[in-house]
Amino acid sequence: MKSLPLQTIALLAALLFIGAACNRAPTPTAQEVQIGPTADDVRIGREAISLSEVSLLARSGLAKEALDAVKQRHVPERLSAEEELFFRGFAKAELLAALKDANNILTPAQKDAYDEAKGKQAIQKEREAIKKSLEANNLIQRAYETSSVEQQEIQRRAHLSRIALRETEQRIAEQTARERQKLREIEIQSRITDEQNRNRPFYGPYYPAYPVRRTTSPPPRPRNSP
Repeated sequence: MKSLPLQTIALLAALLFIGAACNRAPTPTAQEVQIGPTADDVRIGREAISLSEVSLLARSGLAKEALDAVKQRHVPERLSAEEELFFRGFAKAELLAALKDANNILTPAQKDAYDEAKGKQAIQKEREAIKKSLEANNLIQRAYETSSVEQQEIQRRAHLSRIALRETEQRIAEQTARERQKLREIEIQSRITDEQNRNRPFYGPYYPAYPVRRTTSPPPRPRNSP
């Protein structure tokens, strides 16, 4: 029996390799590999409008503006039963429908970005309140310059206000650093995902470079007996 030529053996090996590759699990897509909120999630979450702001616009006669804000900026969460009952007292049907539409409600990742932005705004308001407190303390200090005891008390309060202001500034700096780190991680993960998708091998149909030739002649046909 003759051995198979090298071209035939190579062709059989290639076919076996292609069959094994087709049975392999598919490579995950970019959305499956993506971890954590994307840059768009952070942007949408920060731009969302709260339900109290929507209520204020609608009750002020700006129903169209409230509806546009819900559709364009989205709301952080669904209406509860009490909130829906409250909105029914003044909101139109279109606004209620928009508030219930899942497309106008933030995703969990976007909600996290919204909560972080609101926390930063709260710290900023606290900082402004402390500044106003410092200004008030300065006025009080000038008013009670004649009393040493009262003067010492004013200085003590001013010192505490300065300490609180420094702590607030430190919290804002830490919050900003965390957000920048998170954005960098998102960007790095996006680059890794894009690189993985670019490097993913493509297994297409196999077309042999040369026609397969028959290496053995067919057996002779038997002759009829006399």
